[in-house]
Amino acid sequence: MISADRTDRRRCEVAVQSVLELIPLFEAEALWEFVETSRAMIASLQEWDAAAAWRLFCAMDLGEAASSIVSGRLRDRIIERFASLGALLGPMMFSESY
Repeated sequence: MISADRTDRRRCEVAVQSVLELIPLFEAEALWEFVETSRAMIASLQEWDAAAAWRLFCAMDLGEAASSIVSGRLRDRIIERFASLGALLGPMMFSESY
């Protein structure tokens, strides 16, 4: 169980780091709702509330936001990091530690 706890803790730390990397990208495009949701997601992860973090993640409509981003390169970076975050958060929902 200690190994699983360490894995979950590490996954949570990486998820927080991923969200922190997304915030400046959202700020660059003035996606303020995404910035605030990202901050709430970080707070949830720091409290080990993966369910709340997952709900916040799912509530973000990246498709609509991405369509308004002019720079294709920035849009691709946001989509890539957002997908990575989803890959981290999804398995946390099914972890016994949470």
